[in-house]
Amino acid sequence: MKAPRAFRSLLLFSLLVTSTVCYKIYSSFGNRTFITFHGKEMSVNGRISDIDTLRTCPEFNNKFKLSKNAIIVPYPFNFFGIKKGFRIVSVRTKTLDNMVSTDEKVLWQRKSRTNLRPYILQKVFSKTLINELKITYHDDFPAMGSVLRSHSVEKIYFRLVLPRNAGRPKEIFDLSACKKLNMLATAYYPGDPLAWREGTTTYLGLKMRRGIVAVDPEVIPLKTRVFVPGYGYGFAGDTGSAIIGRRIDLGVNDAAEEKEWMHKRVRVYLLDKTGTW
Repeated sequence: MKAPRAFRSLLLFSLLVTSTVCYKIYSSFGNRTFITFHGKEMSVNGRISDIDTLRTCPEFNNKFKLSKNAIIVPYPFNFFGIKKGFRIVSVRTKTLDNMVSTDEKVLWQRKSRTNLRPYILQKVFSKTLINELKITYHDDFPAMGSVLRSHSVEKIYFRLVLPRNAGRPKEIFDLSACKKLNMLATAYYPGDPLAWREGTTTYLGLKMRRGIVAVDPEVIPLKTRVFVPGYGYGFAGDTGSAIIGRRIDLGVNDAAEEKEWMHKRVRVYLLDKTGTW
């Protein structure tokens, strides 16, 4: 009979210790609310279950500043009803335009093969459907979105199309989006006695031909592809002692064509800078 009594005494002692530990755990956690904010966890006295009550809690407000649009998300687990709390989520909204689709129609076009490579000048009508979106972020991560309104934008613009050539892919340049320079034009031609090396070889070592243009590299970098209305496609492959500032010397076929461009005001569209035309 002694063994069972000892066992019962040990069992009662174990139950007493367990109860004491459970009571201390409950005393520690039961009347406190645990809060996670910006990755940091803290606990405050009392049971807090809504954001308005939290805003009036001095224990929290002494350490953190709560945004106006903050919300609370309860913990998915609570340690058997003892550790209760929530995570604070910062909420912000942002509106942005999202381009849905664009329909384009070519109103007219003109093809040319006169300068360096074939190109197509087009006048285009475009209609773009745009959705204005409202995005809601939770802690800087997109949580939900909605369409506030839809509208369309119409425009007519000119574009330059460079067809596939010598293994290079087709390229399209919206001239309305290109940098534009108003410049004073002159012209020179192969064999021009007033040109450097008699107008046969350019500064970059290229053979002089229609489409090669001389520029001031401080204004238009060498190896820049350009478009000049009335003249066409060009490549900045030369310089000149008199070509300073907003001056451009257009490569033409002969002396007769040279006279057509002498001291003429032109608008130059800068397409891009590349190794070759």
